[in-house]
Amino acid sequence: NGSILQRAPVTLTIKGSVQDATNLDRPVSVFVSGRYAYVIAITGDRLTVVDVSNPSTPVVVGSVNDGVNLNEALSVFVSGRYAYVTASSGNRLTVVDVSNPSSPVVAGSINDATNLNGPYGLFVSGRYAYVTAYSGNRLTVVDVSNPSSPKVAGSINDATNLAAPMGVFVSGRYAYVAAGTNNRLTIIDVNNAYS
Repeated sequence: NGSILQRAPVTLTIKGSVQDATNLDRPVSVFVSGRYAYVIAITGDRLTVVDVSNPSTPVVVGSVNDGVNLNEALSVFVSGRYAYVTASSGNRLTVVDVSNPSSPVVAGSINDATNLNGPYGLFVSGRYAYVTAYSGNRLTVVDVSNPSSPKVAGSINDATNLAAPMGVFVSGRYAYVAAGTNNRLTIIDVNNAYS
């Protein structure tokens, strides 16, 4: 009949915030799981846990600072009792035990200047962490089934299809990687990671 359905505009409202010059020193990444937000503070080499159960008054409840294992941390992904963090200057993937939010502790870390050269984005699915290595033009799969000793399970390097990769998302047998330099979305079959 030619009528147009119109929707009311979306109203956005700030409900609350928390400022903390130490624990939130230049926040760059956040992951929310349950009542907590896990925030990366890149300048502070820190993972900070914020209780967001009351959005009007979020509260910092704990953090871990580590100049080696969280050196220039960039991305965080939380699965179960662990937070997985990429540390770009350290060429690391670090596993942090967040089962006690007031006292998170580094459980393990892997340093690999080839396969994790400039780690940027990550996605965790099952026993694997999928990490983009920005400087290495790679997607690296890390077995995190033993959080105290993560190990590289596989890696693919491609200067064309994975040029300066940033974001990664895994669904089923495929990893979807945003490769910034060549304006690409690259799809990688990771099915054998489930074998």
